[in-house]
Amino acid sequence: ASVRLQPEFQNLATASAAFTLIQPQITLQGVANLDTLVSGPYLELDPGSGGEPSTEFAGRTISDREWQHIRTQRDGLRVRLTADNLPNIDRGSPVYYRGVVVGTVLEKILDSKNKPALEIAIRPEFRASLTSNARFWRVPATSVKAGPGVLQVDIQGLESLVNGGVAFDVFGSPAKTADNGDSFRLFSDEQTARASSAPVRIRFDNGRGLVAGRSQVRYLGVPVGIVES
Repeated sequence: ASVRLQPEFQNLATASAAFTLIQPQITLQGVANLDTLVSGPYLELDPGSGGEPSTEFAGRTISDREWQHIRTQRDGLRVRLTADNLPNIDRGSPVYYRGVVVGTVLEKILDSKNKPALEIAIRPEFRASLTSNARFWRVPATSVKAGPGVLQVDIQGLESLVNGGVAFDVFGSPAKTADNGDSFRLFSDEQTARASSAPVRIRFDNGRGLVAGRSQVRYLGVPVGIVES
């Protein structure tokens, strides 16, 4: 493809620049880049880090989701989620905030203490939503939990049905905005994440019937806590 840049933008065509072909895409998440169905595909110019002017480039063709993943990695807020055992969540899985996809899972790692962790990135426009007192929990691909009087199936949506994902929210007054490199605990589900006290341990001769993440702690009939394990 031979292109011409407007004079005020021709300085962006340097050796480190990249041109990406953006096309319409139909996925489980719906139709991406709906406008391209009318206006046609377009080239996204990433100026890179500068360098000498250039007139020859190797164009790239990737999906809109892959391109968004690249932009999130480059510009987003990166934080770490830790857990004793990581759920089956793959790279590229969504990060939800109140039902809105605001980021993505970048990779699974082992931290300096050899414990598993998830590296995630929050899109730049949603950085203010993640505060230092936020709580993260797992959104499983499918979750079925059963016990005496309990039968529940949780599905966040088609995307999480395939990939799984994580979600976060702030319960109580927000604190300061999170910084790059901050670490958060990843809870098993939303109810456990909402229970914010230090763990209380109770011993029973027989604890049959208690279901982790579902059995409630009640006071005067009002739910005040949840059995975590």
